[in-house]
Amino acid sequence: KSTDGQTGHISLATGSSSGGQGGDILLSVGSASIGAAGKVALTAGPALGSSAQDVGGSISLAAGNAKAGMGGGITLRSGHSSDSASGAVSIATAGAGIVGSSGEISLATGASSGGASGGIVIATGSASGGRSGDMRLLVGDSSTDDGGDILIDAGQSFYGTGGEIFVNGGTSATGIGGSAVVLSGAGHRSGSALIGTADATYGASGTFYGLTGEATSGDSGGMLLSTGMAAGGHGGDIQLAVGTGDVGEGGQILLTGGATTGVSATGGPLSLIAGAGVSSVGGAGGTVSVVGGAAYGSSSCSEDYVCYGG
Repeated sequence: KSTDGQTGHISLATGSSSGGQGGDILLSVGSASIGAAGKVALTAGPALGSSAQDVGGSISLAAGNAKAGMGGGITLRSGHSSDSASGAVSIATAGAGIVGSSGEISLATGASSGGASGGIVIATGSASGGRSGDMRLLVGDSSTDDGGDILIDAGQSFYGTGGEIFVNGGTSATGIGGSAVVLSGAGHRSGSALIGTADATYGASGTFYGLTGEATSGDSGGMLLSTGMAAGGHGGDIQLAVGTGDVGEGGQILLTGGATTGVSATGGPLSLIAGAGVSSVGGAGGTVSVVGGAAYGSSSCSEDYVCYGG
């Protein structure tokens, strides 16, 4: 104990070895035949000063370096139970005080100058007698500001192709495969959902695919593009639009019914049906309009005015 300076240090180390392995340090608690076994507690010292420079002590856990072989690893694992559940592992930062933010958690692999950098695997264990464990990635609530974001970015590449992001539902050997659901947040007005390709700095932008998988012994899955019902207004619109270009003809919109190789079978129909007016006190069905594109300029019109091709 010290009242006017630092307290003394404690150093626990094994000696160096020039002709063999270095010695180990083992810190172990004895077993218990009745009651809970003893704990191992490692706690850094608190800082009781009133200055912002008076920070609490840190705990550093680092494996040994190596010159030619692999560096040492770090294993943090809960206890096993032969008759009950294994222990939990909790890694968290402490809550913040009156002002300030709580601490961050950083999980990263080291950089590599002569090969691939290490990966990160976060997985729950397999289950032979029940449901496998869930994995949840949650952002904390906010009472006075916007909720926090979840950002998932694939790796960048200078010469090659940027990394990809895959979101796959679980497979099933005999049942139905798991679904992949992407929903915006609920609220007084729900959030938007945007799925698109990025802008291209040189060349064509990426293609967007929306498709169902192939089927080997039945119908392939259908595709439904629909807006929600509205109780206090009109249903939302669906718009299919091709982007504007400044060279060559405009892009096309092609709607094609499915082909069939079945004997004496008919190809899939193509139906364009306007909405019904189903009010019991009167109403009219929607119209179907097919209008050719407008042309501006004297090259397609007899006069320098707007004319239509259909």
